[in-house]
Amino acid sequence: MPDLKPLRYPDFICIGAQKGGTTWLDRMLRQHPDIWLPPTKEVHYFNRLLERRTAASKDETTKIDAARMQSILASMRRVLSEAGTPAEKIAEIYCLSLIGTPEPTDETYGRIFQTAPENRLCGEITPNYARLPDESVLHMLRLQPNLKIIFILRDPIERDWSHLRMQDQRGELQRFAHAERLLRPALRGYSDYATTIEVFGRNVTAKNLLILFFDEIVEQPHKLLKELCTFLGVDYARATFKNVNEVVHAGQPKPMPPELYATLREKLAPVYRRLLSLNHPVVEEWYRKHYGAQSPASNLSPEVASD
Repeated sequence: MPDLKPLRYPDFICIGAQKGGTTWLDRMLRQHPDIWLPPTKEVHYFNRLLERRTAASKDETTKIDAARMQSILASMRRVLSEAGTPAEKIAEIYCLSLIGTPEPTDETYGRIFQTAPENRLCGEITPNYARLPDESVLHMLRLQPNLKIIFILRDPIERDWSHLRMQDQRGELQRFAHAERLLRPALRGYSDYATTIEVFGRNVTAKNLLILFFDEIVEQPHKLLKELCTFLGVDYARATFKNVNEVVHAGQPKPMPPELYATLREKLAPVYRRLLSLNHPVVEEWYRKHYGAQSPASNLSPEVASD
């Protein structure tokens, strides 16, 4: 496909949190006529670059590369099976091929968003970006100096339990006990919101960093969408958001084992204390729920399975 337009980079990126409602957000943003997202939810560009730099050799296929390519192939099959003109399908498959390229570069990343209509905002949603270091955030800003960042926070204990349940459903916990899994840096990093906010906050201007809460998706989804549209500079009234109250990736409800809750409560106490510096009523309610005068085990909020 010829390059008829200059390279373009995203106007906004949602960096997570994982299991914090990002799939719901992806479905909502795709309904806005002034917003464009790639044909698959997660692009994984900046974290793939970081992982490839630490690979044993340049020819090594990293785990995230292999998973991305399988996901892209599945998306291509979906595009071919759905309704659409041949031109539309070719454009989507071309975009997917750029996302799945085994050797991602700034050029291939720019070509992804080059396919977006010029009169629409473009962005992407990749929760793994929440764990990126300063150098990766600065890379983002070199490509798009006015980049806007969206970060959705979820009660850390509920987020970890949802994450563990997802892995359990995939059979990934057969090799690890819950307690052992909780000590692994990968799981801990996903709930370390304060560090993510510090990293992005010292590189992105305050007006370009929006922090939202999973609780608002559950309780006041339209209010959250209005706030998000204002942040992005698009008219909320231009979209008719459907299925706003629909739970995404709902699983079978499963109560958290008391011993696991006790472990999470202990391990995540520093996370909650650091988050109190946000001075936000949602965070303060999280803290009261788990560390206040009442028994935290008696007033855990219901599990809402969503990523």
